[in-house]
Amino acid sequence: MGQGTSFGLGLTQALGGQVAADPASSGGRFAPVLRAARDGSDAGHATRLARWRAQPAHARLFASFVAGGEDAELQTGLAGGVRLRVLPTSADAASWSRWRDGQAPAADDSLDAGEETDGVTTDDDGDAGKGAAEAAGSSGFSGPDRGGIALYTPEEPRHDTYIYFVHGGAFEYYCPISGGYDSLCSRIAAATSITVACPDHALSGEGRSHKGRDIIASLAADLMRLMRLDPVSGRERSLGSVSVVLAGDSSGANQALGLLLHLLQSHPEVMPSIRGVALLSPWLDLTCGSHTYVSNSFSEQHHTGDILFREPAEQNRKTFLEYSNNYVGGDKSLLKDPILSPYWLARGVDASLLADLERAEVPIWMCVGAAEALSGEVLDFAQRLRNRLRLEVWQHEGMFHDWLMYRSENLPFPSKEANLQNLVSFVRRVLLTVPELNLGIHYYIDAWSGDGMDNDDEEGEEPEEEEETEGEGDEE
Repeated sequence: MGQGTSFGLGLTQALGGQVAADPASSGGRFAPVLRAARDGSDAGHATRLARWRAQPAHARLFASFVAGGEDAELQTGLAGGVRLRVLPTSADAASWSRWRDGQAPAADDSLDAGEETDGVTTDDDGDAGKGAAEAAGSSGFSGPDRGGIALYTPEEPRHDTYIYFVHGGAFEYYCPISGGYDSLCSRIAAATSITVACPDHALSGEGRSHKGRDIIASLAADLMRLMRLDPVSGRERSLGSVSVVLAGDSSGANQALGLLLHLLQSHPEVMPSIRGVALLSPWLDLTCGSHTYVSNSFSEQHHTGDILFREPAEQNRKTFLEYSNNYVGGDKSLLKDPILSPYWLARGVDASLLADLERAEVPIWMCVGAAEALSGEVLDFAQRLRNRLRLEVWQHEGMFHDWLMYRSENLPFPSKEANLQNLVSFVRRVLLTVPELNLGIHYYIDAWSGDGMDNDDEEGEEPEEEEETEGEGDEE
């Protein structure tokens, strides 16, 4: 959001292969951050130094983000064993007929991890190969029309079960195979053994005519099309034979929750198939009113706050509001419409809709970084509704917006791994005949050594590279 952030890269540029591929060019290793921590004039620098030693991946990302290299740090590429295929838009009659007839997809509709001829290689934390976006420019995820669904299918996927993942990007950027979504969706597919379906939904902003309510309706139409027609066999099936977990990140998480509310109102026949909702770093409040826009504002000096959104608090909120206004088509009364701005369910804006959601008993999982600008609205939503909805919320100490999207470059990043494991666990548990839930608001923090600060190197000595990478985690 704003210059230098991951939301600042448009879809056209991503598909044109203009994403930098070398993270070293924009951040290097974390030693410069450790040296910067040592150079502080106050006594607190030793604590920051210990934290970076214990959290080397976070330290490396901090240095790269501050240098403006966050786009290059997005983890890209298909996870091993995952196949990417494109379910065509309903407007593409010829391709749609091919799928309905059960015929195999065309060659340019199918990509495998590791197929260098297609320009896609296995995702090993982003160290090898290009992302799917560069390889699949002919797949249809470009231009003003958009449409279609990217299917990330693991080996031996669970039958008739899908994770319907709505990608983020401030409502205005990216597609199912750009911006790191090839990696994220395929990692989730590989870890759950469930096909992840990522729709190429319409975007708002940048002069486009698409508005929030219309986009939500189109997401519902794509979901129901996926549920009614088996994309593997081409055979039609009943809605009740399919199980779906809705999911999304950032603005896509907003839309995934809005989609659930839309289905409650307009397509209640689908609700028995919706087994859960998983929201990563959700942007729930389009009014952007949370105090954490200020309290979690970025500080390079103190190494605190949301490292992805580094503008001053007032400018950061202004940028978010610009995206919000574009999404609602300039109608400020819609900034509190719960289907577009779900946070306002917690403030009693639509008591009837909240009651419907409560009766539906759909489990909702959310994760948010404790350092995120958006953390306040997530936690307030959860706190207000924890006794009415089936909420499982995880707050991660020190983490920034959408941290699951970024590469660790083979350095320890336990919060990222724990986040994916928690997500996978939730998906598996809600698909049980009797769902097993871990309700409540939970806090994750990396373990720290317990050695205190007294064992740090003396002032003026450069830490050894090996020492920098040691440690399981440290609190700030």
